[in-house]
Amino acid sequence: MNHQTEARRNLEVMFQRQMLFYQQVQDIIFDDAQKKAQEFYAIQKKLSQQVHKDNQNKDWSDLSIAVRKTINGSVTVHWRIRIWYKSTNNSRKNFNARHISKARNSQNYKKSLAKHAIAEEYETVMKLEDQFERLRKFSKTVQDARRQMLKTSKELGFSMKDEPFIIGQESAYALHEQIGNLMLLLRHKIWPTQTDADRQADFVPLIDPHAGLPRDVDTRELNTSLQKLEEAHVVLGNLLII
Repeated sequence: MNHQTEARRNLEVMFQRQMLFYQQVQDIIFDDAQKKAQEFYAIQKKLSQQVHKDNQNKDWSDLSIAVRKTINGSVTVHWRIRIWYKSTNNSRKNFNARHISKARNSQNYKKSLAKHAIAEEYETVMKLEDQFERLRKFSKTVQDARRQMLKTSKELGFSMKDEPFIIGQESAYALHEQIGNLMLLLRHKIWPTQTDADRQADFVPLIDPHAGLPRDVDTRELNTSLQKLEEAHVVLGNLLII
């Protein structure tokens, strides 16, 4: 294997690892959101049983949670409210669930949820919405990093599949470490003569001819793209350990 082929293979491996990493992190976010939703339902059930035990004649919670994955793998968490109606066939009560919308100019669902949550669950719902909003932002950060990676790989002549195939059983944490090492290695292969002083002065040397990259790649644009990937990699690593 010559130097150019090896360099391109290293790039391809890094991009594949990143696709797998982003997928696994979204899986972690999805599982966490699902777990929190199930915990909420358990609390609802316990409180509901207490209400019936005390023979309290009062309305009970109509809130529910929808945790979904979009076609591109990002995670969405929506609150829903049950709308009750009587069937025209047998007069039995049925319900439809509709999504609760965010209040105007709101970053989260708290204002809207305040109108629907009953007193017994209000504090739990507000705390849970804080946790869900963090997960939504985490998922968006992962998706933004994924878009940047796809953009960079396309600039370098790689065609990455939107749905990566699973290679082995590496955890997201192990993949994160591997990708970080690959980024350092690739920087050295693309710009072997670049020094710390060059980076501090924002000087980007010419791409090494043995790096196996297309000749029309703009060296500064490539450096900027890789910097964005590296920055996103650090951010995601910090979020993973929170």
